[in-house]
Amino acid sequence: MKQKRLGMFRWAGSLLLASLALCLAACDSKDDTKDEAARIDLSVESLQFSDAGDSKSFNIDANCEWTITIDQSWCRIAAGNKTGSGKKNNIAVMCSANDSDDSREAVLTVKCPSDPKATKDIAIVQLGRASTVTVSKSELSFDAAPSSQTIIVASNADWTIDKPAADTWYTVAPVSGKADDVSTQVNIAVEQNETTEARSSSFDIKYTDNQTKEEKKVTVTVSQKAVVPTVELSKEKVEFLYADEASEQVTLKVQGAWKAAVSNGADWLTVDPAEGNSGEVSVTITVAANAGQATREADVVFTSMEKA
Repeated sequence: MKQKRLGMFRWAGSLLLASLALCLAACDSKDDTKDEAARIDLSVESLQFSDAGDSKSFNIDANCEWTITIDQSWCRIAAGNKTGSGKKNNIAVMCSANDSDDSREAVLTVKCPSDPKATKDIAIVQLGRASTVTVSKSELSFDAAPSSQTIIVASNADWTIDKPAADTWYTVAPVSGKADDVSTQVNIAVEQNETTEARSSSFDIKYTDNQTKEEKKVTVTVSQKAVVPTVELSKEKVEFLYADEASEQVTLKVQGAWKAAVSNGADWLTVDPAEGNSGEVSVTITVAANAGQATREADVVFTSMEKA
């Protein structure tokens, strides 16, 4: 009887070992399941877009089926890329143009529907509208005579004109504008160049860039030709038929500063005005009464020259 009981204990021990082996196998199976938890890896954590709107891409590496959503309508994913599984490269994100001066943000989310914990986000930032200032002409050329020209300044930023104070021979107006996207006419007017040398200057249209906050500028160059000294007279001979004091008018058209000189020491003849600058002017020639018997003559010489 004792031998039979020993046999029964040995059989029970075998059953216990078998049960323990099954338990270990089951536990190992559960650990394997935990290792296969849903996983998502993204190639980027953020994307930045210009104000003009463009397309950028990223990659997904996952061990589950996934979906993509974006919380803003101005940014989208192509229909064929909104769902998938496993790895996928070059998933394009497209943003429309931002017409505002302010930047804007969106969040792209990739998640595994089978596991709410398996979620990754990409932060999306789109810059505000870039500040621009453009001019219809950046180089202006003038003749020596007084004149003016107009340029068009188009801008979506506040701007001001910075002109050298020493260059008083030309003016610019207006000298500022607002960020209203309206084209502004700016008038540039030059005075007569009385010298025989050309002259030039430039002014800057300054503004602050909305994206970088840096000061930027557009430069406009102004040049003016030298004067070519010329003199034109409405008449080249004046006769006084009587001995009495008398006056006669002569129209003078001149380029450059000018002076009048009376020859032969004729102090009985005066010229008014006797000097001036470019333009058209009426000059009065006056003779004193002639008490003598002889006819008298004199030359009045008008000379155009460079202004001192």
